[in-house]
Amino acid sequence: MQDHKPARRRYWIIANRENGRIRILTTVPANGERVLPVFSFREEAEMYVRCEAPGIGWTASETTAGELISFLCGPCSAVRAVALDPLPEVLSRDMIRLVSLDRKSFLEVLLENTPSAGPTPGSRRAPRNVGAARSGGGSSSSRSLSRSM
Repeated sequence: MQDHKPARRRYWIIANRENGRIRILTTVPANGERVLPVFSFREEAEMYVRCEAPGIGWTASETTAGELISFLCGPCSAVRAVALDPLPEVLSRDMIRLVSLDRKSFLEVLLENTPSAGPTPGSRRAPRNVGAARSGGGSSSSRSLSRSM
């Protein structure tokens, strides 16, 4: 029998690596809630960089679900929503609600779909219930770009 491992889900974020540190691009639409753009394809992330990056040095950077979890619980903990495959300028319009999940829902989806070693002996692992996607924010008529450290 052949052992089949599930394909690892790939994600891309916009990052700037400088002086041994990584900065992650986040945006702040008019509603004031910080948003992290996350992409399914490198080409989409690269297009976003060409149109929206706030300066030089920003690139599409491949990341894993585990790294996204770490970013959202660490340096990007101020992020309130994750925009999934946003087109340039989408984050500045009302469409943000159509392409985003709130931070908690996105983390739940990542955790649900991240392979783990399973429960430790003697522990119980309760099934996760990922509810309906909730919107990341309200109306957006302008945006500013910022960097998380």
